Amino acid sequence: MRTLITICLIAAFSSPTIVAGQSVSKTKINKFIGTWKPVDRGIPFSASLEIRRDNTYSYWYGACMSGGNSKGTWTYRDGEIILNSQDCDKCMHLSNFASDCISRDSARNYKRRVTQNNCIPKGSFQYLHFENETFGIINKTLIHEPSKEKLCPKFQLKFIRKRILTIAQR
Repeated sequence: MRTLITICLIAAFSSPTIVAGQSVSKTKINKFIGTWKPVDRGIPFSASLEIRRDNTYSYWYGACMSGGNSKGTWTYRDGEIILNSQDCDKCMHLSNFASDCISRDSARNYKRRVTQNNCIPKGSFQYLHFENETFGIINKTLIHEPSKEKLCPKFQLKFIRKRILTIAQR
């Protein structure tokens, strides 16, 4: 009887998770779960990407006089996660995540998009659209793999897991 209980407990805690129709071990998914901060960006830029267990994410960033956010869902495929935004229900400026880089030469012809037809956003805060944005982990670093032609092709985002210090560690 004791052996049977032990086997049932081991099976319960090591059972795979079903993600998008496939069986994936919790260990493979757990490495993505958490809050991630950018590696290569410093003050005055700040950002946070939170990957949650319920297959949702939230992202925000701020820099000087601009900022933005996004929220949506993620799926797991072949060792990577793919993020897709939900539609935004507010009137905001709209940009594609990590691909709407504007050079001085293109600034004159750049037309800002908005989240809703015929709306006029207040301020410079923007909603970032994630469309099949792929992230993988290499050496404990979450790395964004560009999914489409970029205006700034050398721009690649890298994140490290945010470390939360306990009172004893401070």
